[in-house]
Amino acid sequence: MEWYADAFLLLRGSFPGRTADEGGCAWAMAFSRNEPRDAFLALYNDDRGVSRVFAMTFAEGEWTLLREDPDFHQRLVIRIGPDRLDWSAEASEDAGRTWRTDLDYIFVRRD
Repeated sequence: MEWYADAFLLLRGSFPGRTADEGGCAWAMAFSRNEPRDAFLALYNDDRGVSRVFAMTFAEGEWTLLREDPDFHQRLVIRIGPDRLDWSAEASEDAGRTWRTDLDYIFVRRD
């Protein structure tokens, strides 16, 4: 994790066994704030060439990222603990009327 230009928080990681012939996939996210709208957003990109923009909210210990694009919708709900993030991802092919589980991850802090 690092700051860029005092405006973006950059987070990088990898998913083992996802593409690159199941050897793994590196990803990056940039988090920032849209001041005129008083809203937060996240930009996502990975080795597969996937690029996404998410709206972000924070409420009651949950960090939610929501993408509502024409191809499909995604919702990531992240529960924040002292040394870990529990990440549940869902996808919807019908504009958010129904959701299916896409991915579940647990990120653990290492010293």
